Amino acid sequence: MSQFVSDPEEFKPERWLENDGRLHPFASLPYGFGARICLGRRFADLEIQILLAKLIRRYRLEYHHEPLDYAVTFMYAPDGPLRLRMIER
Repeated sequence: MSQFVSDPEEFKPERWLENDGRLHPFASLPYGFGARICLGRRFADLEIQILLAKLIRRYRLEYHHEPLDYAVTFMYAPDGPLRLRMIER
């Protein structure tokens, strides 16, 4: 692995950032890339969209807690549990 990155055993998330601080385009490739990309990628993306649409159509989501803190990792996400109340419409 050391032929590709320096200090491969050390946790260095900044190695995936460009020089200007932007995330490198190949930092996360959940479906692969190029000729060997997952054939089910489009199907998986559509399934996620359908699931979210059904949840939003059937439930009203409410959040009545303290403001969220965010952790900036490979994706921008809440730092801690996200406590939503789902109320059936």
